[in-house]
Amino acid sequence: MDRPSFDNGHRDDGHRDDGHRDDRERGRRDWLLFLFILLLGFGCMLGAAEIAVRPDSLWRVSADMLSSLNPDKGGEFEAGELQLAPLRPEVMTPIWDTDAILTPEGTLVVLPTMVVGPRSTPTPQEVAGLSPTPSLSPTARTPSPTPTPTGTPTPTPTGTSTPTPTSTPTPTGTSTPTGTPTPTSTSTPTPIPPPPPTDTPAPPPTNTNTPTPTDTPTTAPPPIVQAITPDTEVNTGAVPVTISGQNFQTGCSASLDGVSLAVASCASTNILASVPVDIIAGYYNLTVTNPDSQWDDLPDAYTATNPIPVITSVRPMTWFNTMDVSLTIHGNDFRDTGAPGALRADLDGTSLLTVTYVSATELTATVPSNSGGMSLGTYTLNVTNPGPTDPTGSLPNGFVLDTYSTTVTCSGAVGNCSWAEGPPDGNAAGINAGGVITIDFGSGPCISNDPAGYDMVFYERPFDPGINLDFITITISSDGGTTWHPVFVWDGILGGVSGTNIDSYAVDGGSYPGETENEPISSSALYPAPYPGTGIAIDIGAVPSPPPAGNYCLVRLEYPSGTDAGEVDSIQPFY
Repeated sequence: MDRPSFDNGHRDDGHRDDGHRDDRERGRRDWLLFLFILLLGFGCMLGAAEIAVRPDSLWRVSADMLSSLNPDKGGEFEAGELQLAPLRPEVMTPIWDTDAILTPEGTLVVLPTMVVGPRSTPTPQEVAGLSPTPSLSPTARTPSPTPTPTGTPTPTPTGTSTPTPTSTPTPTGTSTPTGTPTPTSTSTPTPIPPPPPTDTPAPPPTNTNTPTPTDTPTTAPPPIVQAITPDTEVNTGAVPVTISGQNFQTGCSASLDGVSLAVASCASTNILASVPVDIIAGYYNLTVTNPDSQWDDLPDAYTATNPIPVITSVRPMTWFNTMDVSLTIHGNDFRDTGAPGALRADLDGTSLLTVTYVSATELTATVPSNSGGMSLGTYTLNVTNPGPTDPTGSLPNGFVLDTYSTTVTCSGAVGNCSWAEGPPDGNAAGINAGGVITIDFGSGPCISNDPAGYDMVFYERPFDPGINLDFITITISSDGGTTWHPVFVWDGILGGVSGTNIDSYAVDGGSYPGETENEPISSSALYPAPYPGTGIAIDIGAVPSPPPAGNYCLVRLEYPSGTDAGEVDSIQPFY
């Protein structure tokens, strides 16, 4: 068995010590290299900084440092004129290290050192009799020219001479080298001292006189509107008014919310004008405008009202509470424009339906049936125009809401006889050939031969939009049925109809010439128009053979002949 060797272990430890020493040597070299590079970098930065901060060869003064240099002189100064004066004290301190940073070009002329004191206003003696610059406005920068040396060496050109530039002053303050040979003279140019300061003339005094004013037009005061008299009036005619206020000008204008007034005159405190006729009822703002376009207004200054309407008549004056009925109201001064409100009508407070303006003298409206809660009786009819004050006209006892009962007797071929009883309701009894319907009004009200207007109405069965009129004959009696007087005869023979609201249909042509069976008649021609529009109104005093004056309580209806049946809804006394 071999014995272990310990020498190899000692040799390995020696190798490890040598490796450690090599690492330490390399680390020292790296740090030395790093420090060298760092120092070299600082040196380069300092050199670059020296080059960067080197100023131009000429002194420069910014215009905002209160320099008195005149930029228009191009760098030339007159004798006795001080250069760089006066300066603000904080800019007159000599620059540090002047010799190190000035570029050695040309001849350096060092001006006398100026002592800077505390920040205070220098006296004329301290600035050698100079007055401060009268204006603080900045001026353009002008470079100071380089002084001309008293001795200029004469150069002798040689091939190996080192050029020494000399400067020749020019008006622009720049230097031009006169040559590059070595000068034969070694004399140094003697600087020319600056000229002694002289008194700088004081600037002329500023003219403080106020300039003569030019003719500038002055603005007149605006108008002030205070009142209008009268301030309320009916719009049935032109209304003279007086507008009071202040600052009105000749040629002014006035208006009420855009409605121009007729201006008669404009004085400084009042205007005479007139409001136009038929201005719409309402509240108005008053505006006054002067010729220079200045204006003023007075809110809610004027009130225009509609007139109070006048009611003269209504048709029908009596109706029955079985259905709605259309009324025609006649009168004067009806209006449909104005605010607030609208044209309206009522019967003792119960509003009529669909009040319609036809003209200043005519309205239409609808009376509700008993479903409107109206009771039988006599009513005052009221019409109210729109606009302020609610102008309202009335017709006392103008309308009667009534009902009546009749006794109906039928003979011959009559169907649904009872449907001819009472007021109209849209249901009709039918009369065939030989049939007769007799209606008895009893003690009344009955049909009277009133000399004015219609006296009775015959209602046919409705056939939208009106009726199809069948042949029928209507007679009346005032003596219990002894004597009968014909008042409506529609039998195909001309001459039996007059004094009705359908006279034109009895003589027409076209498809239904004269009196024909089932002739269509529009509801617009029937009573009461336009609704219910199934009635034929009869003036018994205007029929072909008028009956004598009297009270007629019996009515008889017959179907003379034809191919259809006569139809009867109701007979109404017209009162």
